[in-house]
Amino acid sequence: MLAVVSDRKAEYEQRLADLTTSGTAAPVVIADIERLIEEETLKRERYRLENIRRKHNYIPFIVQFLKELADKKQLIPLYEAAKEKSKGLAEAAKAKKSTTTTKSK
Repeated sequence: MLAVVSDRKAEYEQRLADLTTSGTAAPVVIADIERLIEEETLKRERYRLENIRRKHNYIPFIVQFLKELADKKQLIPLYEAAKEKSKGLAEAAKAKKSTTTTKSK
């Protein structure tokens, strides 16, 4: 279920406007509200970038990248290196698991 909430940035901006027009607000309170507005702005920018990344189709780029690596005879060596690294990591994890199991007994 989705909830409808008010725009926090607009609320903070309204509160800041009210405090600055009244002239009774402490500078610390104003600075705090300005910080909250900045955080909301940064959060919106992160959301915007995340939405762009989520919607982008990376498959043509990946296919072209793999083709270029294959043309330059770099694909197989990279694959072999990744395979060796994966084996090493799997062996290390297996060794760590057996060590942990032995200690707990």
